[in-house]
Amino acid sequence: MQKVKIVWNDGIDSDMTYAESSDRVLQKFFTIDDWQFIKHIYQAVIDESDVQYKGKSIEFCGATVLLSCEEAVSELRSEEFFTLMAYLFDLMIVGANDDHHGIRYEPWWQTYTEVSYRLQHKAHLALV
Repeated sequence: MQKVKIVWNDGIDSDMTYAESSDRVLQKFFTIDDWQFIKHIYQAVIDESDVQYKGKSIEFCGATVLLSCEEAVSELRSEEFFTLMAYLFDLMIVGANDDHHGIRYEPWWQTYTEVSYRLQHKAHLALV
């Protein structure tokens, strides 16, 4: 499994999450600076549909998933991808709740939280 550490940023700079990884694509992909990125990809992740937003993309290829940032690409096994995305989605929800962020009142937020729970279940099943 690729080593990626994702943490919520309590600071005041533009990134909501920071990711640390020896793989620069994974580090950039999981460092989130825009709620619109999450809004744009969450349904595609659970549906396993290819998606692209602002230079980052996800491509489903059977048992693997290709993540890209600008021109660079990294490959993950599907189980790894779903586990990382479930963690990221949960981290975003907890962070928004802890910060009392206004995003929680957006029309898409309820659906996003439901998808997050479904993704956690999917990630768990993928590991079993």
